Amino acid sequence: MAGLVPLDKPRPVGQNLALYLRRHPGGTGKEDEHVANHKQAEKRNRQRIKRRARNLRHLSTMRTYMKRVRRALDGGQVEEAKQALPQAVTAIGRAASKGVVHRNTAARYISRLTRAINAASAA
Repeated sequence: MAGLVPLDKPRPVGQNLALYLRRHPGGTGKEDEHVANHKQAEKRNRQRIKRRARNLRHLSTMRTYMKRVRRALDGGQVEEAKQALPQAVTAIGRAASKGVVHRNTAARYISRLTRAINAASAA
């Protein structure tokens, strides 16, 4: 019964899932619903859980840095947004290189952030 989430608690979703995985490295509790019958299937399940936690970490970091740039722009702090942009670009590039997001998606994110900063500094 280890790893099962009690029925009275809702399952974590989105950012709550990332926080849950940090606190409970064993996974989300969904792993015990489909019990593996072979050693290799058990190993693949363990690998899947680790890989998902790693991917969520990269995705969460990328989103955080993008939010910092957007918040600075929304607040009218163009210089702060310009300083935050290189960190966001690095995080987006890292997520793309790890395969968490597609490289075209990463390029689109970078392009939109850069265009927003350029438009704000021109205005």
